[in-house]
Amino acid sequence: MIIDFSIENFLSFKEQQTLSFVAEPPYDIHPEHLLDTPEKDLKLLKTIVIYGANASGKSNFLSAIHFLKQLILNSAENKPDEKFDLIPFLLDKELKNSATSFDINFFCNEIRYNYSLVLDKSQVFHEHLNYYPKNIKKYFQQRFK
Repeated sequence: MIIDFSIENFLSFKEQQTLSFVAEPPYDIHPEHLLDTPEKDLKLLKTIVIYGANASGKSNFLSAIHFLKQLILNSAENKPDEKFDLIPFLLDKELKNSATSFDINFFCNEIRYNYSLVLDKSQVFHEHLNYYPKNIKKYFQQRFK
């Protein structure tokens, strides 16, 4: 279950933007729309809607999720000198050459995880996967450039 997903400096997103599945209380109004989580005080929405004006970034948010998914699934096949098919926010000259960041929080097998990735077209600067067994943060994997 995805808790939230954040991106920064990707396609039309200059500053960090977050897509959250976290439900706000009160939880008793429409409980059929909520998912229980292993964390007592955290409920997630079963569905969300992304809406906005034309050209406001709706498709780009989905592209960001797809980009991260493909990067993770195909990472074993990537060669060390292979460039990433990454398009940063191009309307700011400074950000055009800056890193892009992705951050996702999710549950898998009743355990909360956080995966964070910072990269540009040519390299990964920072990557980590943390998990929270019994709500205590543990480092599963870290990579720094």
